[in-house]
Amino acid sequence: MAKRFTDNSKWADEWFSELSPQNKLAWLYILDHCDSVGVWKPNFRLANFQLGFEIDWTEFRNLCGDARILLMENTCWWIIKFCDYQYGTLKEDSKSQTTKYYINLLQKHGLYNYKIKQPKKEKTLFTSEPKLADVAIREELFKETLRPFIGEHPKQRIIEFFNYWSEKTKAGNKMRFELQKTWEVKKRLAIWAKNENDKINNNGKQTRKGQSDTTEADELADRILAEHARNKEHGASNNE
Repeated sequence: MAKRFTDNSKWADEWFSELSPQNKLAWLYILDHCDSVGVWKPNFRLANFQLGFEIDWTEFRNLCGDARILLMENTCWWIIKFCDYQYGTLKEDSKSQTTKYYINLLQKHGLYNYKIKQPKKEKTLFTSEPKLADVAIREELFKETLRPFIGEHPKQRIIEFFNYWSEKTKAGNKMRFELQKTWEVKKRLAIWAKNENDKINNNGKQTRKGQSDTTEADELADRILAEHARNKEHGASNNE
């Protein structure tokens, strides 16, 4: 079992203190489940199960920002300051086998060059506008947030919901759902389901009305034809 340092001053940190209780636990969960250099391979379903409640991981990632979590090309998350806090400066000429292990692990993840070039002042790999390559990663992340609802909603509804909200802007650097001021997957899906049901009900009413109109028209036509037949018969009897 890995033992790690923890910063008890985080409870006074403005960013951490403003997180919801659920998101505070999500942050602590990642710190406990990442590897030795701060890389976490997301398993959102397992995380939700172990935490005992559902986290909106897209919202959580946005709250963390690029200064705290880096989205890697393989969809893993890297806690950028993890190594700095746990080990301090990692020197390549160190004779410590533990230090060499951490450096090798960073190199394996493709993070060591970023780590050694990062200045003391916070810096991110992202510009103010997301890059096209990053959108694909965020799209996969968005898809993962929908998986817990597959049993609750029909699969086709989930697919249509995803296709609609993952539509890209003209620049191709943002998805439709990212342009919303507020976003909760569970509530958005509930609204989507209600709109679907309302549409089905309205179509049913229109169909029933159309069928009723057709029936009335048929009955009127039958009465006209019957009246016409009676008049014809009456005229024929008069001629006799």
